[in-house]
Amino acid sequence: MEQRSEYANQDSTLTIRSRADLRLLGPYHRATGRRIRDIKLVIPSQPPADVEARQSRLKQLMFACGCGEATAFGIIAAVGFVTYLFLHTGIGRWSWMDLARLLLVFFLASGLGKWIGRSRAKQALRREIRDLERFFPEEPPSGPRVPCAVGHR
Repeated sequence: MEQRSEYANQDSTLTIRSRADLRLLGPYHRATGRRIRDIKLVIPSQPPADVEARQSRLKQLMFACGCGEATAFGIIAAVGFVTYLFLHTGIGRWSWMDLARLLLVFFLASGLGKWIGRSRAKQALRREIRDLERFFPEEPPSGPRVPCAVGHR
């Protein structure tokens, strides 16, 4: 059986304080396997309004689904196909096969639009992460160090 993290079915908020935290961005937290539902940016050197705007942009890009692009591609393809049918067969001479072709064109174009929308959002997220890296130190802020007692006497 596949072993999963004990946190795998819980939602989580990812608090970003370092470059290492930025690298964990994705639909699932790469360290715990939990689905990320919210992002919190902590950048002490920036004004709160700027941090809030960047946080909002990260959320928008991270959870982008490509539905807008899918809808646009599907509608444009459907209108184009109906125009083609109208110019070549006229009104009222459409068959059931033409309707099936219309649906096929719509779904294929919508799928292409969704793929393009998600790809563009993924690229924009990578650019945003690279832009945010300049605000964070390489290592997370150090706190009190507690020695590991596992396996030591």
